[in-house]
Amino acid sequence: AALHGEAFGPQGERAWTRQDMAEMLASPGVAGLLLRRDGADIGMAVYRVAADESELLTIAVRPADRRGGAGRRLLVAAIDHAETVRQAFPVVGPRAWTTSEITQLCERFTGKEARVFRVPPALLGLMRSVTGFFEASLNVAERLAFDAVTGGGQALDAPMEASYAAFGLDPAETTGLEAYLKEYYDTILKRLREMEKDLDKEAKKKLPF
Repeated sequence: AALHGEAFGPQGERAWTRQDMAEMLASPGVAGLLLRRDGADIGMAVYRVAADESELLTIAVRPADRRGGAGRRLLVAAIDHAETVRQAFPVVGPRAWTTSEITQLCERFTGKEARVFRVPPALLGLMRSVTGFFEASLNVAERLAFDAVTGGGQALDAPMEASYAAFGLDPAETTGLEAYLKEYYDTILKRLREMEKDLDKEAKKKLPF
């Protein structure tokens, strides 16, 4: 319900409440699909299946995670596949990356050394509890939940063949983390260099590159 409100509230539309969700999901043939990333809910869809037809009742993607493509395709694909009703499919990917490995990738693609700050898990837990107490900061609390995911001792990777097959996805069209980060930093660095040309000499001295 919080995710639905975050997606539709800013548009002035009525968001579904917990009761709305519960009543709808209790209806015959109705199922829901939840997409999670790094322990946080980023997308959801509720749909109804009757005979060989599916009806999309609502779909929502957290604003900060829109325009990624994967979430939209995964959620919308569910309405075309009745075999996904009441089933769970992994979306974590075939490889689990550690924060150290991701940092090394970022350093490689930017050519810069990252400044890493280590925060005690207890402090992260305290911050998550405080931000989770207020509705306005629930999004922050969800993003801080990554420590519970990475430190929970559970496997963060899984075979994706069943998910690809169920939703009709082509593995060749899936962008891996390395390719995604390379494209991201290539675009950002190119834009920064273009902006650099428009700066005067005094401003250039403040640039880190």
